[in-house]
Amino acid sequence: MKERLKIKFVDFFGDLNNSGNLFYHILSEKYEIEFSETPEILFYSNFGNLHLKYKCIRIFFSGENVRPDYNVCDYAITFDYSKNMKHCRFPLWAFYYWVYINGVKLKPLDSPISESEMKKKWKAKTKFCCFIVSNPVSKKRNNFFEALSKNKFI
Repeated sequence: MKERLKIKFVDFFGDLNNSGNLFYHILSEKYEIEFSETPEILFYSNFGNLHLKYKCIRIFFSGENVRPDYNVCDYAITFDYSKNMKHCRFPLWAFYYWVYINGVKLKPLDSPISESEMKKKWKAKTKFCCFIVSNPVSKKRNNFFEALSKNKFI
C-alpha cells in the first residue's frame, strides 16, 4: 500500500489540482496523491502570491526566466543552472520530452476556445518557426539552425 501524500498547486497559469499533470504522474508512482487545502507539499509558480499563505514544504517551479527566492521556497525546479543543493534543473523542453516518451496524457489547461477549435487553428497554420538571435556567435545554436533549416524553411 502506498503512503498518502497531500499536495496542492497554486500560482500557475492554469489549475493543476487534478490528476492530469506531470507532477501528479511522477509522484503517483510512489504515493497515493490527495489534493488538499492543507497540503504537505505545495507546488507554486511565478503567476501570483498565494503560496505565501501556506506553511508546508514549498516547491517553486517555473519554465520562465525567473529565479527562485530561497527565502520563500524550500526547493526549486527551473530551467536554470544552479549549484544550490535545493535546486533541480528541469527545463521546459525536458518536461515536454518526458511527457512524450512516457506517453502521459496531460489535461489541457483551461482555454477560452474549445479543443476542436484549437485543432482547426493548428491545422490551418502554414509557417514552421521563427529564429530570433541577439548573439550571432553561438556555434551550437547556429549549427542547430543550419541543421533545422535543411528540413524546413525558417
